[in-house]
Amino acid sequence: MSNDFDKRSLWRFVNKKINRVSHHYHVFAVMSTLFEEMIVDLKNGKKIKIHNFCTFAIKKRKTRYYYKFFSKEKKLVEGGYYLSFNLSRTLKKKLLPLIDFNKIKK
Repeated sequence: MSNDFDKRSLWRFVNKKINRVSHHYHVFAVMSTLFEEMIVDLKNGKKIKIHNFCTFAIKKRKTRYYYKFFSKEKKLVEGGYYLSFNLSRTLKKKLLPLIDFNKIKK
C-alpha cells in the first residue's frame, strides 16, 4: 500500500463506502468545499478538531536572531507560521505501545 494520500484517493474511498449511491462529482464537490472551509478557518486562527483523531492549528514562531558567518553579524528574522498537529489522547494510547523507540534512535 502506498503512503501517498491525496484528495482523489480519499474520494475513491468515500465513494466505495457509500456504495456509489451519489454521483462521484457530488462527492468530490462536497470534499472540495470541506477542505476549502478548513483552510479558511485555519487562516482565521481557529483550531480544527477531528473527534478521536487529532487537532490542527496554525501557530506563529517567535522572532529569532541568526548569525551570518561571512559578514559576521547577527540579523533578526521574523517568525513564520507552521501547522501544528496534535493526536488525540485515545489514539496516542493505542499507538505508543506499538512504537519501538530503540529502532528509531538508530
